[in-house]
Amino acid sequence: MVHLLLIDPNKFFIETYQRLLIAKGYICSFIEDKNTLQEQLVKPVDLILTDLDGKGLEKLSLARQINPHVPVLALSTQLSFELVQSLLKLNVQDLLPKSVKPEKLFTRIEYHLQNSPSFSPEKPNLLVELEKKIHELSTFNELARTLTSTLQLKEVLQIIMDKIKDLVKSQALSLLLIDEKTKELVFSATETAEADKLEGIRLKWGQGIAGWVAKTMQPILVEDAYKDTRFFQGIDKMQGFKTRSIMCAPLLYRNELVGVIEVVNKYGGGNFSHEELQILVELSSRFSEKHGQALRYQNLTPETDKILRNLIAEVRNFIKAEALSILLLDEEKKELVFSASETLRGGTVEGLRLKLGQGIAGWVASTKEPLFVEDVKKDPRFFKEVDKISNFESKSIICAPLISKNKLLGVVEIINKADGTSFTEKDFQLVLTLADHAAIAIENATLYRQVELAAITDDLTKLYNSRYLHRFLIQELQRSKREGYKTSILLLDLDNFKQVNDTYGHLVGSQTLVEVGQIMKSKVREKDVVGRFGGDEFIIILPETESEQAVAIAERIRQAIEDLKVLRDFDVDISALSVSIGVATYPDHGLEEEELIQKADQAMYHVKQHFKNGVKLAS
Repeated sequence: MVHLLLIDPNKFFIETYQRLLIAKGYICSFIEDKNTLQEQLVKPVDLILTDLDGKGLEKLSLARQINPHVPVLALSTQLSFELVQSLLKLNVQDLLPKSVKPEKLFTRIEYHLQNSPSFSPEKPNLLVELEKKIHELSTFNELARTLTSTLQLKEVLQIIMDKIKDLVKSQALSLLLIDEKTKELVFSATETAEADKLEGIRLKWGQGIAGWVAKTMQPILVEDAYKDTRFFQGIDKMQGFKTRSIMCAPLLYRNELVGVIEVVNKYGGGNFSHEELQILVELSSRFSEKHGQALRYQNLTPETDKILRNLIAEVRNFIKAEALSILLLDEEKKELVFSASETLRGGTVEGLRLKLGQGIAGWVASTKEPLFVEDVKKDPRFFKEVDKISNFESKSIICAPLISKNKLLGVVEIINKADGTSFTEKDFQLVLTLADHAAIAIENATLYRQVELAAITDDLTKLYNSRYLHRFLIQELQRSKREGYKTSILLLDLDNFKQVNDTYGHLVGSQTLVEVGQIMKSKVREKDVVGRFGGDEFIIILPETESEQAVAIAERIRQAIEDLKVLRDFDVDISALSVSIGVATYPDHGLEEEELIQKADQAMYHVKQHFKNGVKLAS
């Protein structure tokens, strides 16, 4: 009979594995204190299982003093390189996370019973394997902490800044991201004494050294900034800073610009070298490749996309595969959507959809079970159409579900090992571990985003609420003052809405507000902001828009609402409904938020009192 000695200071094994171990036929002795440990170790023991948390490591050290040769399989939740050193000194053969599934634990127990009847110093490969395993587990642990606690892209940016600081010593660092809507560079992360003054500042396309790099997508080293005609002195004046030399490199993702990294003034004086520029270019390339999709200005809110890309990058670190994809579940349509993917060859699959149960990924999603397919041609579940669309040939697949709190979020799929060999059981286990961490992260980010949106969204219309509108208008007016362009606002009040409400009831009235809100959104640009001001009043903020253009937009909206005769889904006549709109423009009609809204409000009430269903520009 096999005798297992379980060092169990936290009663982890007793509560989790006692029944299963005994059912497997093992004789189990549970050790909770020093006295019972000494008593048991004088008896024959085939394998020690130890919980390292709490006082587990201390008790293992004592056990090793009494019997240094019994093989040890350790479990822990806290994994670090300090722990590696301690375990190597104690001749520990194996380490697993405490979240390990029972089947995996039993497999490792049997392996050590069959291959390691006693510890031999002639087997250094076991120590090498242990060190590799702990390195992997430590990385997973760090990844888990990062994914589950980091919901802001700002933290990703800070990681980039820290890495650059490690290699290139400078007085100032800035990461500017491209705002694709306005074609401007935005200071999104900085490392200077006046960082708070810089972040959020914008440069026009081609303005300054950073603007030139963005426009040409070429790195540059400028030894004397003030002798370079491209240098923009306004930033120095704003900070009270003196720029001497600059290195700047573009951040390119799939040959598209997402931003630039700018390094200013070598620490200690002197000029940057071309070798340092190459370091910056290499770092820019690596970070763009790894975080490029997330490094987009409009994604500065917590976005699941960032986590998906990070997960793909981490999988690629451990498993060299030809293709990696993450498919998220569209709960409404019960379909899987290719939401993030990377391939070494072939075309794109992002946006494609699979039905639940369709293909390997669909099977994994419907069963919530991971799957390892060595030869897809022999598996009837394989769906060939995705290969045809992407011009790719799948050979072998690892696919794991993304599950958090027993809820399916999607699947992660890894296809074809890059070196042409087959995936291994170890590859399979790595994917499962990463999938567990990623599922928690995706769930957290989704919930965070829902809470964040709820705070700035009108419950009924799902447009922005007045709180957000005030904040956005203040920020936009500040930018208008800084950059010297005009911003307009529309204040809209529905005519005869009370008549619709009184005639058909509040349910129809509410749906009317929803439909009118959607009409407004459909008639403005992507960069414009539409919100419900309260009751049947709405406000639209039009950045970089002069009065004449704003009046034209208002007229389009007025006409569309006038054309709304029948309320969809209710089949009721709402042809009496129209809208009165007041228009005001900064700086023509006001310099501050409150003054601008007041002028638009006065114009709107003039329409409402005199003729309704019209548009008036403030005077």
